[in-house]
Order: sequence, then C-alpha cells, then structure tokens
Amino acid sequence: MTSSNSVIYPRFLKAAHFPPTNYEEMMVDKLPSKKLELEFIHGASKKGCKGCYFHINDENKLVYPSAACGIVYDPINNTQSVFRKHDDDVVTIAKHPNEYIFASGQIGKDDMIYIWDSHDIKEPITKLDTHLHFKNGGVLATSFSNSGELLVTVGGNDTSSIILLYNWKKNELIASTKCLSSEIFDLQFSPDDSQIYICGKKVLKIYNTKDLTFKSGIFGSKGTLQNLHSLCFNMKNQDAYVGCEDGSIYLFRDGKLINTINGHHGNVFTLYPLYDKNSKFNYGFISGGKDGQVKYWKFNNSFIECYKSITINGFVKNITHSKYDNNVYASKANGDLYLIKENGEIELLLISHFGTMLKQLWGLDTFKELPLFVTCSDDGRVIVWNCENRKHASLLKLNSSLELRGVCVSPSNEHVAFTSKEGHLFIYGFNLENYTFTEEPLYTRKDSNEEITTLSYNHDGTLLAVGSHDNYIYLYNCLKSGSGDYKYIGKLIGHSSFITHLDISKCGNYLKSNSGDYEILLWDLNSKKLSNCSNIENIEWNSMTCPLGWTVRGIWKQDFNGTDVNTCHVDYENELIIVGEDTTMLSLYHYPCPIIKPFGYSYIGHCSHVTNVKFIHYNIENERITKLLSCGGGDLTIFQWNLIDNNDQLDQLNTSTALPSLKMDSMIGGGLYNPKSPRGQSANLLDSMNQKSPRGISTTTTCTPGQNEANELYNPNVIFGNFISTSEYHGFL
Repeated sequence: MTSSNSVIYPRFLKAAHFPPTNYEEMMVDKLPSKKLELEFIHGASKKGCKGCYFHINDENKLVYPSAACGIVYDPINNTQSVFRKHDDDVVTIAKHPNEYIFASGQIGKDDMIYIWDSHDIKEPITKLDTHLHFKNGGVLATSFSNSGELLVTVGGNDTSSIILLYNWKKNELIASTKCLSSEIFDLQFSPDDSQIYICGKKVLKIYNTKDLTFKSGIFGSKGTLQNLHSLCFNMKNQDAYVGCEDGSIYLFRDGKLINTINGHHGNVFTLYPLYDKNSKFNYGFISGGKDGQVKYWKFNNSFIECYKSITINGFVKNITHSKYDNNVYASKANGDLYLIKENGEIELLLISHFGTMLKQLWGLDTFKELPLFVTCSDDGRVIVWNCENRKHASLLKLNSSLELRGVCVSPSNEHVAFTSKEGHLFIYGFNLENYTFTEEPLYTRKDSNEEITTLSYNHDGTLLAVGSHDNYIYLYNCLKSGSGDYKYIGKLIGHSSFITHLDISKCGNYLKSNSGDYEILLWDLNSKKLSNCSNIENIEWNSMTCPLGWTVRGIWKQDFNGTDVNTCHVDYENELIIVGEDTTMLSLYHYPCPIIKPFGYSYIGHCSHVTNVKFIHYNIENERITKLLSCGGGDLTIFQWNLIDNNDQLDQLNTSTALPSLKMDSMIGGGLYNPKSPRGQSANLLDSMNQKSPRGISTTTTCTPGQNEANELYNPNVIFGNFISTSEYHGFL
C-alpha cells in the first residue's frame, strides 16, 4: 500500500494517527444519539457585575446573571430557567416595572443588551446593538425607567464610558453622550424619570433625561467625595440614598447632600427598596455591607432609621427583597446565596466557586454510579455536588492560599485526590453516609514544583497517576484499597512539554498521555517505560479524556490550533464524545470520531474557555440516568445538562453548510472522510495515512496478522513516529 499523500490531523501533531484494526466500521458519519438540554447552573461568580443585579419577578422567582446567562431561579423547588442567548459575560440585569421583563447586558467587543420575558425565556423580545456605540469594553450597567418606556445604559470601559438612552420598545436610540472617566458602580432613574443618577469611583453625576446634560452632586460640609457604590430612592419624595465606601449612607435632596447616616463598618455595597405587596411606594430599603450586615431601614419623615439587622459572615455584595413573602436574598462576595426569612432565620441556598478576574475553575470528576460530582478551583474550595437535588453536598476549604487545579475520585468513591497550581497532592477520605471529608488528609506530598491539572486512578484504585507541568508523570501506589496508605513509587520521564491529559487502560497495564507540544506517548505500567505495543488505538481505555488520538481526531475543527480544545470525555454507554473548547463552546459528536468535520451539535452558555467536561452515570429507581457536566474556567460555574433523545435524521439535514453562527445552539460538521459522503471524498483512509518513516527509520519490519502496512508505527522503537533511542534515557525514576 503506497501513497504520496500523508495526513497528519490535526496539523500540529508531532506524528500521524494511525487507525485501529477495525477502522473501517468507524468510517461512517453518524449523528450523536443524544442532544443536550441545560438543566441547572451551579455557581455565579459575578465577575465584573455592576449595580443591582439581583431581582424578584412577579412569580416570586429570583433573577440574576451567571456566566453568559440570565437565570430565573425558583427557590422553593430549586429549579432554573435559563436565558441563553448571550455569548460573553452578563454583568448587568435590570428589572422592568411590570416585574416580568428583564434586560441583560454583556461585555466584550460584540456587546449587546437583550430584553426578555422571564415567563418565556426561549427567545428575546428585542435586542439593542450597543456594540455600535461602545467600541470597547461592552455594557457596564443598565436600568429601566419607572414608566417602563425608557432604558438607560452605560458602556465602554472604566476610564472612558458612554451613556445611551433608548426607547427600547421601538429599538430607538434617543440620546447619547460621553459619561464618566472613572469606574461606574450603579445607575438609576429618579422616581419621576426626569433624572438619571450615576455613582462610581469618587463621582456622583445627575443627568437630565431630556437632553443628557448633567450636574455633579453637591457634598458641601456634610460629607466627603469618596467611592459611592449603590443607589436607592424614596419613591414618594424623590430623595436619593447613596451607599458609601466608609460605611455611610448619604441622603441627597435635589442633588445636594443633606444628611449622613452611619450605616455599616466599611463599604455599603448594595441598597434595595422595601415594598409592601400592594403599595406603589417603598416604605424603606435594605442595605448590605463589607461588615457582613444586612440592615432594614424605614423612612421616618425626611430621614431613615434602622429597625432590624442580620449578620452574615463575609462581604454582602448584592441583595434583593420579595414583597410577596418578605424574604430577603443576599449574595456574598464569594457567590454564596442566602435566604433571610421574615423571622430572621438564615438558610444557605446555593454556593459557588469564586475569585478575582484571574481566578479559574479546572478540577472536575464524578463519583462512580452515584449522582455526585466534585470540583475544585483557585479559590481553594473542594465542593461535592448532588445532581439529583441540584445542591452542594459537602464543602472542604483548605486553610491555605493554594490554588487547586485537578481532582479525581477513587473507584471505591472513598478517596478524593486533588492537586494544586503549586504542585501539591492531597488525598482526603470521603464518607458516603454523611457526605463529609476527613478532617485531615490521608496523604499529602509535593514532588513537583509546577501546576498539576490531570490525574487518574487505575480501574481498581491501586495506582494513582499524576501529570505535571514539569513534563513528568508521578505514580503512587495505594497499598490497600480504602486505607489511605499511599506510597510514591517514581515518575515517568519522556515528554518534552507539560502533561495535559492522561488515561489508563481498562486492564491497568497501559497509560496514555498527551503533552503541551501535541505529543502522544504510551507507557507500560508494569515496566514503567515507554511501551512497544503495536497499536495504541487497539487498547481499551478505562476513561477517554485525551483529545489527541485517531478515534478522537474529528473533534478538532479545521480552523483550530492546538489550544482550541481544552478537554473532552467519552460516554461509552451512549457512544458520545463531548468537547470543551477555548471558544466557550461545547461540541457533541458520535464516538468514535475519526472523521474530519463530523456532524455534531454545539452549545453556548459559558462565557469563558471550557476547562473540563464529564459524563456522569447512575441509577434512580431502576432508571439509568446520564448527565453531562461542564466547567467554565473564568466564569467559575458548572453547567449541568440533561441528555435527550436525538430524533434528527442525517439524510434530512443540509450537509453543505459551513460552521453555524455562535449565537445559538446549532448543528456543525459534515464528514470529510465518510466514504458515503455526498462530497465524494476518498474512502481509502489507510492509503491517505501511509507516510514515509518520519526519522528515516527502516519500515521493513513484518506486521503481525491483522495489522496494517504503515510499518513504521509498529517498529518497537517508534511511538507515533518519535524515535526512542536506546542510548537516550526515557523511562522511570
């Protein structure tokens, strides 16, 4: 078999991927047997969020942003409806006076504001193309007028912003002007809609709604110009209340400071009006501050007085009140959401990973045959979640500043191993009866000084492999299953770049690893050396997370470079592979996926690179359940997806279309190497894959029966075209 054509796909690989012996039956393009349906989003990092972004709609549901989504959360049933048309961070949500329409704005060069109905979130009511005016940075804050006719938004960046005023129903821009040269924290219409108040970093500006001329707030001798974080009005007399950095609450009347109230110790991050159910005017407001206090204030003639205070440990960053049951919802700086009942009882509803703009979420793994999964992130939190009740089951916080990057659950579900950005390995016990971690780790070790993001147990939990950014794979024996008695046994040496992914075979004899220079190596775990196995693709793997390989090469879209796929996972039961992309997209394909440009489906929702994906399987009342979990690196959220049957028929689809718009969940692909493809591509894959030995090694060795004629692959000194010299050390220390 000879050919002048050589195929290395994706193009940046160090060597070609040759097929398994049964490759012919894989070369038929198939649709995935399932589609994805978003069920729930765990967490809400609130990075970059401005103003009041927590609201209660007319159905007494909580509305707030998370990742590139607007969430409508039912706290009674712990369910969500998700508005999912954005493709970048949603940083602001405003409530219309009718209490069921909301406006959500996103950052980025393609920023826009969607206006949508919280009763029916499938399609937006309208879209405002703010990117035509905000040339960089995107939407920063937005608010509806009290009449509901107008919408004001500020965008750009924190040093140069623009204010836009819309008649949103007509999609008409009424006026615009330059805004602030400093950071913006909140904006709101005055009760009679004649003015727009904007507060920020050492600034308070009051704009005339008619022509957007402005005046600055007058502080006089009653206060100091400082960072002003939040706004609220007395709807009856037009007084404006402003939350300040020093803990004060300033009272402005006609743009002039007339009183200073001692509110909190430290920043007053949030103010929200208090209403009776049938009242047109608010009777007071609530405030949340850096001191962890939630305070209830009522108007007393021209002033206010505090009549109740609740303590929540940690900064209170956002708060909202329900006039339907007098419950208050408070979100802390770490993203945790609390319910404060009218009687003062406090309940933790939801928790989250959190962090500054640079913090990320990478670690994800599932418990075997249980509805549990675990995540860890740069915040130092290890969280166990329950898929069925959509709640967190357990939380472990290390008493250190370590940033956590990888996590793995042992096959017995009794141990949870996790790793740090600094090279640490921790192994904790986990009690399945009460969902608690051991107070102290069963085992700790630091053999690497660099980041560790990938680790895996073998099938029986007696071996743990850990791949580091120092180019080594560290091996640990668990001497007795369940005991926590671990022993370091050495490291595998052979990669010339950092380890990105690894998988262990079902038999436990082999380990496959991918590295940052797009190399695939196969290791013999018995000899602890590079394997001379004739064909890596014939090996059955306990898990499939390595994105480089012949049976997964179709996941690489043709315009991708080596950094565009961060993660993948195979569901053997449903013959699916899910791919987490650097583009924020999830792509779902049939597995095996050797065909270049296969048919599949792409999904949006994350606003950051997707860092990890996992299918989870378990039984509930004799029903087999499969779900998908996906992590957004920068958005610090975990999306929980249901798998639904796919009724699409391949022969009814338009196979001539290119990649779809990224603005919607959509179909992709079209099978370049399908021998039945309407594009008439060659079906003789082995001819197209045959190539000369990459380093001049003789290809005259004899193939054993059933092997193909790409003999250089089966030379025991060649691993995917990379010559392993007997004088060059690659092995185990």
